[in-house]
Amino acid sequence: MSAVPADQRFGKRLRVRARREYLAAQRGGRRVSTAHFVVYGRGNGGRLPRLGITVSRKVGKAVLRNRVKRWLREAFRRHLGAMPGGVDLVFVARPESPAAAYAQVEAALLEAVQRLRNAPSAARRRKGGAPGGGRGAPNDRRGDARPGQAGDDARRREPQGTRSDGPRRPA
Repeated sequence: MSAVPADQRFGKRLRVRARREYLAAQRGGRRVSTAHFVVYGRGNGGRLPRLGITVSRKVGKAVLRNRVKRWLREAFRRHLGAMPGGVDLVFVARPESPAAAYAQVEAALLEAVQRLRNAPSAARRRKGGAPGGGRGAPNDRRGDARPGQAGDDARRREPQGTRSDGPRRPA
């Protein structure tokens, strides 16, 4: 087995590592879907692209999950020059991803990166990029108060100090 040159390794500087960084990419970044992955991209303020991978147990046993992660890391490492600089890319594997061959994973990575460049940001999606403004069906009443909810529990509250949720503890 030959050693990989130091400048081609997948080191810490190329990884999304903290949970808050994953969440920032998923909540505030751009999103595209491929056959095997949902991909989120968000600027990271640096010069290098970084890769984050999420593979849940829905994808399969550990052997399959690890294979998907290995193949994604390798495809990312091999095509590092084609990646946009200063972007965090978070790949979330779909349950179909273990059935893919390495060539399909590699193609999905390159396709996702290309499509991310043209995808609307999360802010544009929320402001009405999709039909209906992303608020659900026109007759959706999620925001309306319903009987037995927020407005009613003020009338039903017990006065302080009269709660009956168990024995009182001595002071």
